[in-house]
Amino acid sequence: MRKTTLLLLFLLSFQMFRAQAWSGLRVASQENLPFRLYIDNYPVNTGYLDFIYLSGIPSGYHRLEFHFLKDNREITLTDRIYFPPDSEVILVAEVTNHDVNLYVSEIVPLGSGIYEGNASFSWNTVTGTAPNGRVQVIVHNENNVVHNTPAHAYVPGYTGAIGCVPPVSPGRFQQMLRAIKNKSFSDEKLALAKQIIRFNDCLTSAQLLEILRLFSFDDDKLELAKFAYHYIYDLENFYLVNEAFDFDSNVEELNRYIMSHPY
Repeated sequence: MRKTTLLLLFLLSFQMFRAQAWSGLRVASQENLPFRLYIDNYPVNTGYLDFIYLSGIPSGYHRLEFHFLKDNREITLTDRIYFPPDSEVILVAEVTNHDVNLYVSEIVPLGSGIYEGNASFSWNTVTGTAPNGRVQVIVHNENNVVHNTPAHAYVPGYTGAIGCVPPVSPGRFQQMLRAIKNKSFSDEKLALAKQIIRFNDCLTSAQLLEILRLFSFDDDKLELAKFAYHYIYDLENFYLVNEAFDFDSNVEELNRYIMSHPY
């Protein structure tokens, strides 16, 4: 019986592995500017490097946080970047007199033209769903250290696809709502809402619905909903935001957008 259970677990794990699409990342800095990198809040390298190649990154959106060491000060840049399946994202850190700019140089098929160097290593993330429905993430870094994070249920009872982790706290979210409410004009509200969502990285569908209800016009709601779709924790609950719209045509337009941007 025990052997049968182990075999079933192995087969299930194997099928999960086969179903997962993988991506890679190369980061190079001009003038050999050293940096440290975090992906989804996990440290990739503890010491400073001027080039990194990563493999085995699950395809999809990831939060990248860079700490560049320039002129004896640390410059921090954060962004959410989409990693297409079976592709490598090439990032370049462009150095200016007083700052560092990071941009996507190109996206190439996975495994093409991998740089060789002593700073090359593999970084692998395995994401699964525990029996209690909570998400578990295991990260293996270059030192083969395993970090097993505590499982969290940010939306009670939710066991669907996860777009980002973690959503903003309730206290921080109320601050966000007040800031948007305080803007007098819709274009100002929209610009601020996008800025806040981008730099807070993650919302629940219910939180986004509250934000959308601060807007009077469906056009503004639709634009913000499309933007915020890439910053949502409980993706399969995204249908909740449909309640914010006055016209079914805008709900249909949002659904078409989602269908063209699968998670």
